[in-house]
Amino acid sequence: MTAAPLKSNDRYLAVTRTQLRADNFAVELIAALAERELNYYFSWLPCHIGYDRYDEGVAMLTKTAPIATKTIHFSETSAYDDYHTRQAVGVQLANNDWFFSIHSGWWQSDGSEFSYQWQKLTSALATLAGRQFLLGDFNNPAHLPKQGYARILADGWYDTYNLATHKDDGVTVSGAIDGWRENQANDKRIDFIFCNQKVDVYEARSVFNGRNEPVISDHYGVYVRIKN
Repeated sequence: MTAAPLKSNDRYLAVTRTQLRADNFAVELIAALAERELNYYFSWLPCHIGYDRYDEGVAMLTKTAPIATKTIHFSETSAYDDYHTRQAVGVQLANNDWFFSIHSGWWQSDGSEFSYQWQKLTSALATLAGRQFLLGDFNNPAHLPKQGYARILADGWYDTYNLATHKDDGVTVSGAIDGWRENQANDKRIDFIFCNQKVDVYEARSVFNGRNEPVISDHYGVYVRIKN
C-alpha cells in the first residue's frame, strides 16, 4: 500500500479510482509476460487490506482487448479494512462471453456468509446476457455436501472440471493454508471455473502444483481448454 504509484500502462483498463501501485502483482505479471513477447490487457480491482499492508484484490488478464468491463460488490460489508469485503471484476470479450475473477467467503455453520454473497453476485450477473464464466477461489470445497459448492450447482451453474473429457485429480490446495488450518492434511478442490451454460471442455487440470510447473502459491492454478 506504500509502494510508488504506477505512472502509466497502456495495457491497463481501469475499473477503480484506487491508485495502481508499481509493485502490484498484476503489473509485475504483465511485465514478465511482455518480456516473453506475450502481451495481455488487464484490469484490477481492490477488495480489502491484506495482512495489514497490501491492497488485496482481484485481476483479469486477456489476450485481446475487452469490449466492456464490470465490477460487482457482493459482500454484506464494504469496509476496506475488513477482509470479509468481497468484489468481482469482469470483462466481456468480442464473442460476448463474460469472465469474472472471484474470491468469495466461507460457508459458515449456518451458511450465512457465502449464501448472502452468492445471492448478491448472481442477482447482478442475471442482468447480463450470454455465457458467463466465474473463475477463482470460492472457499467452498467440492467434496462437502449441502454447502457452497452444491449450492452453485443447484442454481444451474456447471463446473468445467466435471465437464472435461480429460482431467487430473483437480486438487488446488494441499495441507494447511490461511483460512483452512483446521484441515491441515486434507487435499481440497476450492478453486474453480464455473459456467452458466454447459460447454464442451476438452481438458481440465491443476497447474503450478509441483507436477505441472513449480508451486508459486498456496493455491494451485486451474487450467481448462474449451472447444468453441
